Amino acid sequence: MESGDKKCEVTVSGKVRAQRAKSMKFKDGYMVSSGQPV
Repeated sequence: MESGDKKCEVTVSGKVRAQRAKSMKFKDGYMVSSGQPV
């Protein structure tokens, strides 16, 4: 975001901090979205 980006979304999936697999989304900035998630 320091480089001038308007939006950013990062999805991390797998074993993170626990035994069970999980998917985590991190968003930053102004995001416009509509419809069903893919």
